[in-house]
Amino acid sequence: MRLLVVALLFASLLGLSSATTYYLYPTNTTWPSTIQNLKAGDTAILSAGQFTLNQKFGVTLSGTSGARIVVKGAGASETTITQQADQNVMDVAGTYFSFYNMTFTGGSRGVRLFESSSDVLFENVNIHHTKDTAFSANDAGKTYTRLTLRGMEVHHSAEAGPEVATGECFYLGCQDNKCQVTSSLVELNYCHDTTNAKPGWGSGIQLKTGSYDNIIRDNVIVNTLAPGILLYDDYQKGTNLVEGNVVMTTDDNGIQVSSGVLVQNNIVIGAKAAGIAVSNNQLQTTGVYHDVKIIHNTVYSSGSADLYLPILSKSEFVIANNLFLTSAKAFDVKTQTGAVWRKNAYVGGTVPTGVDTAGVFQVTSGDVINAGGNDFYPTESSLLINAGSSSYSPRLTYDFNGKSRSATTPTVGAYEHSTATNPGGAVKAGFKSGASSDSQPPSGGGSNTPSGANTLTSWLAPVLAL
Repeated sequence: MRLLVVALLFASLLGLSSATTYYLYPTNTTWPSTIQNLKAGDTAILSAGQFTLNQKFGVTLSGTSGARIVVKGAGASETTITQQADQNVMDVAGTYFSFYNMTFTGGSRGVRLFESSSDVLFENVNIHHTKDTAFSANDAGKTYTRLTLRGMEVHHSAEAGPEVATGECFYLGCQDNKCQVTSSLVELNYCHDTTNAKPGWGSGIQLKTGSYDNIIRDNVIVNTLAPGILLYDDYQKGTNLVEGNVVMTTDDNGIQVSSGVLVQNNIVIGAKAAGIAVSNNQLQTTGVYHDVKIIHNTVYSSGSADLYLPILSKSEFVIANNLFLTSAKAFDVKTQTGAVWRKNAYVGGTVPTGVDTAGVFQVTSGDVINAGGNDFYPTESSLLINAGSSSYSPRLTYDFNGKSRSATTPTVGAYEHSTATNPGGAVKAGFKSGASSDSQPPSGGGSNTPSGANTLTSWLAPVLAL
């Protein structure tokens, strides 16, 4: 009797579920339409090789929370999708879909999310040598929710040249709050070489006005024309988090933010302007900043100053436990009348007006292992060790390497001293190894496995118990 019930149930499931796995090859000329027609629960597997497009490739994928649509290649260096120069490589929209293990190259933009989209995952995907922006989610009037962009290498994204190309690695959201990205995660990506963009453009990761509750962490950004990380005002909808990132050799500020942001555990090296800057980028109210916290960052070899701040006069601004290593000038800071400053170490320059002397102290570059070699871990005798403050909120409990911080006397800078040598090694170009946080990504964006097996097991359990 039980076998009969199980057999009938399987027959029922086969009738209810049409999830299919498709194996696609470059010689199969219908591969674009196969991807365009994927249904909830379907998987498309692309072989190694070059898949060539010669017309617009628009895809709308409607997965569900229990049946994601998955498109995956043989590897980012093995499966390549190319496009002609006057079209984006792929325009895609929808819900609950994932792309893995492939490269997009050529085209105008690489990947463009159009229409409102949610629960989207791109992982181990490369985008390079596009005429313009590599990855964008910026159609006016749309909302993009729970995007996860992870482990992507994005580079040479301004090949149309400085006359026309904006050339960002990631362009998320719209000018003037015309669209929003929310509850999304951009992590463990390697973005580099956007310097062919037109002047004022070519940032690494750009998050526009009114976007909120996003996490930008553990990315490495090298050789950009505009700021490596550029965030606009969240319009007091929900603080954005920028943590554990490396920004190197930008032609502008390293990390530039406006309002509604927590900047922590980052390392900025060789910015031609300021290492970290708070700037008036489309503030909700002109000239009024709000909710900026800059905590446990390390900044080195900045062109103008390690830290630029406008006049800040409220306690919602916190500058704590940062290490500013540029010998020429640590600060370009306007008068501070109410901001909270706690235990910031600096090598060169003068204490900003309005900052209590307890808010800063002077060190030398010899307090880290090898600043010139990008190893900013404290030496055994460093004045940074146990010198930090815990009298601010929220207190940071981990460092750039993801190691625990002291609850009472943390080490100043991006690293917490715990061993004689740097557990993560010197900072370098390429993907960051390890993570700066054990916090979880926003719900929905991180799931990438169709759940049919779990659903089947749960349905069968009562029957098998008969």
